[in-house]
Amino acid sequence: MYSLANLQILLSQHRKMLAAGDNLPTLTELAKRAGIHRDTIYSLLNGNRVCQRTQYALSSVLREVEQETSLTPKTKLMSLSFNQSGVSLQIGLGNRPLLTKR
Repeated sequence: MYSLANLQILLSQHRKMLAAGDNLPTLTELAKRAGIHRDTIYSLLNGNRVCQRTQYALSSVLREVEQETSLTPKTKLMSLSFNQSGVSLQIGLGNRPLLTKR
């Protein structure tokens, strides 16, 4: 079972990887798998304590997700795009451009 501090770090990293475009379960999906409400995860991310049952459930789910995703590629910095005009190379995190017009 992960400590509360470790759970906060792991969930924060998970959220950052989701924002970068990694193909991971959302925080809501993690909560469903753990049998808790998603607000509990957000509360934990904000530094609040959770009960041991929640701590154990989240630890188990995070270990499962780590095993499921250990063989899949992580955040993509480049990708190939095939279209009618040929092949193009796209640079960005998870197909999100690094530079965008404002």
